[in-house]
Amino acid sequence: MIRVLQRKLIIPRGDTGSFSIPLIALADAGDVAVFTIFDDVTQTRLFQKTAEIENDQLTITFTHNDTVNLKPGKYLWDIRFYHNPVFAENKIIDGEEINSYYAGYTLPTCEVRETGDNMLVSPSEDAISPAQLDIFSAALATIQAANTLPPIPSDDGIYNLQLTVTNGEANYSWVEVNVYE
Repeated sequence: MIRVLQRKLIIPRGDTGSFSIPLIALADAGDVAVFTIFDDVTQTRLFQKTAEIENDQLTITFTHNDTVNLKPGKYLWDIRFYHNPVFAENKIIDGEEINSYYAGYTLPTCEVRETGDNMLVSPSEDAISPAQLDIFSAALATIQAANTLPPIPSDDGIYNLQLTVTNGEANYSWVEVNVYE
């Protein structure tokens, strides 16, 4: 699930989703809002997409194709406004930048995660599809065979499987997910 928690954008690779933020005024009809994820050190743009504007909201929608090839890591993101931009291969190559959504603030972070790092587990089969359950059950059986996985909690909560390594020893635990963050 793609989500924003206190300006931190979390994207599981291959996931779909969207988020919206309030629109700040555009100057002219030719202005466009462009969402960008970039590396803080190299300033390399990893992903760029035009934001949709509707009902005084900027909405960024991610498809599977948008996120499946993103390299896992920690990055920054911003929404910049351009006057009459020129695009090539879905990236801005020319145009006058007129403003940044977060120009006066520290840029928010973006974390791209491997899909398995975000897998939600629930004792209820209603939480995931049968095909997902089969794949996940096989993975759990492999881990449980190594006697490293504690039993899944029996309540109706939703859990992430968390791996911690201490002094070279891997330990797994179940961490309850607060879906209302």
